[in-house]
Amino acid sequence: MDVATELVSTSNFHATLLPGELSVIQIPPAHVRACCWPLLNLLLYGECSLNCREDDATSGDHICRLQQTELFSMVVDNDGITLFVDPNGINMFKAANLQDKIRTAPQHWRAIQIHLGPMVAEFPGVVSFLSKLLAEDNISILNM
Repeated sequence: MDVATELVSTSNFHATLLPGELSVIQIPPAHVRACCWPLLNLLLYGECSLNCREDDATSGDHICRLQQTELFSMVVDNDGITLFVDPNGINMFKAANLQDKIRTAPQHWRAIQIHLGPMVAEFPGVVSFLSKLLAEDNISILNM
């Protein structure tokens, strides 16, 4: 799915299902320090190093940052760090041999973008309403 899909549209509210899939990665507090290398790579670098070129012979373990993941969101709380990345983000932890230090959602997710227009002052109420609906199905607000 490469095209955004309009889910709900009124004069004051638009909800759009964004294209692409997201992976959810959770790093428990005990493993944050061990996971610093892939975490920093996800946070700081959007393109590959100067010595990486398409025609260069690189090792099989190398993940070219030109084909690397985008980090969409990071939530830090008492449960550790939760990352919302495109599915290639998990490969950064696998390349560092740290896949046993992280937890990943068993399925991919899709993001919903909400535009409130002139209702922006009502944003807390919209979030409250949506979180109550999600809570009824035992879905965390972090999944929003």
